[in-house]
Amino acid sequence: MSESTVATGNALFVSVDGGTRRRLEPNQTEIVYGRGSEADIHLCTGDQTSISRKAVSFLCEDGLWWVRNLSGNHALYVVVPDDAPVPIAVRRGERVASRVISPPGLVLRIQTGMRRITITVTTERLPPDPLPTPSTDEDDDPTTPRYSLSPHTRFLLASKFLPEGPSGPILGDQDAATLINRLRGTDEVSENAVMNAAKKARDLLEAHGIQGIKGSGATPRVRRELLAWGHLTEADARWLRDRL
Repeated sequence: MSESTVATGNALFVSVDGGTRRRLEPNQTEIVYGRGSEADIHLCTGDQTSISRKAVSFLCEDGLWWVRNLSGNHALYVVVPDDAPVPIAVRRGERVASRVISPPGLVLRIQTGMRRITITVTTERLPPDPLPTPSTDEDDDPTTPRYSLSPHTRFLLASKFLPEGPSGPILGDQDAATLINRLRGTDEVSENAVMNAAKKARDLLEAHGIQGIKGSGATPRVRRELLAWGHLTEADARWLRDRL
């Protein structure tokens, strides 16, 4: 059984096995999928033990759609392109694990015993505006939306993660600060400023439910996740390369 999910604006369009497309609105209560009669959307399988009565649900909060694992037996596996599967743990009592499902091309694999439900999620979200001419002000704009990065922070991150494009080398914090100061013709950006920008990026990704992105060994994954979520883009890399 497969499920295709497309996020358009604030709505989520869902179809099961190519059937009738269902529109989920952000003002709806939590939408539950499962084999039980109490589920909003019934998933019928030949093997009744292969999926939980309440298996998975979708809920919109703060403008973001979340997937929640309601099963106490079957983990969900989130597959981001070019990355290893990341599990969403099974329910433990009242504790329910969840993750935002907004980034483009996200594929959720729901392992259900001998059955597998695959949920493919794509978005029509526009990429961020091109990076502006960098400011010498290191303070972020307090009006930056909760799930966004300020233009200044994006500029610092692009200098660290994209100096030679999305597949090129990643600079250390000091080297990224040196590059930024060379572009600006000043020495006002410090290693700590780049380090703090990288921390903000990790904090933002963790707010999306992404784990395992701490430590130097996780730096390539941080870049992949920032690109997958649209927090950094190919346009940012081109903007930077044009000025080097």
